[in-house]
Amino acid sequence: MVFRRKILPEVVGAGTGAGALIDTFAAVWKLPQGIPVVAALGDNQASILSTSEYPDEEIYLTLGTGAQLTVVVDKVQLRGMPTITSMEIRPYLDGKYLAVAAPLCGGQAFAWLADTVQSWLRELGLPELPEYELFRKLDALGAASETSSLKVKPNFLGERHDPGMTGSIDHIRLDNFSLGGLAAALARGIVANMKTMIAPELLQNRQRVIGSGKRDQAARSNPEDDQAGICSAAYGEGRERGGSVRRRHPRQLHCSMNLNIKARD
Repeated sequence: MVFRRKILPEVVGAGTGAGALIDTFAAVWKLPQGIPVVAALGDNQASILSTSEYPDEEIYLTLGTGAQLTVVVDKVQLRGMPTITSMEIRPYLDGKYLAVAAPLCGGQAFAWLADTVQSWLRELGLPELPEYELFRKLDALGAASETSSLKVKPNFLGERHDPGMTGSIDHIRLDNFSLGGLAAALARGIVANMKTMIAPELLQNRQRVIGSGKRDQAARSNPEDDQAGICSAAYGEGRERGGSVRRRHPRQLHCSMNLNIKARD
């Protein structure tokens, strides 16, 4: 099959202008005429665009079903960097790139814990808890168990670079396997997993973390934890629209990233 090239639209870069809404469809859709039409972005790129303020200073954390730890970089930063199979390099705007750690199990790992609690309640013949109440209790129990020695690797779905990876719970003793300890260790493990998947030099000299996602269970930490820092965070309902309303939030990030980051005033 042969297509005449003139019937195809001009190829433009993501996030750049592609034209304007023509009068015919403006009338059909009851929209103002001439609205600019912009070439689509990926959801990761859109979430960064909508939440970033100082891209060279920020780290972007998205928690949804999966998770993404992202920094904006340029060609100079990428030049000479060894290949890291767990880190993705994605195109971004203005000639920049996104270096991304994107584990398959992010928020879904915490949802796994909640689902497991519900299944145990069913097996015991006890009533299940409403979802919101259950997550609230897991948050509270985890926050009260920051010193737990449990270690959780949340690779429950494998990873893109290693599909055979599995999750694990380590350092179990007779006296430390509590629900709160497991919640705290899982929250730490979710973000620690992302940290291992990205080049550590790309995290240096960053001043703060911007968080977005449906839930923030894994974004809680004890203020006394010297590995956590106060973050400026944007919370919303999804990656591509979660940062559409940006707000300052004095919330610690439960990330064990060895960052001493403080929110801007």
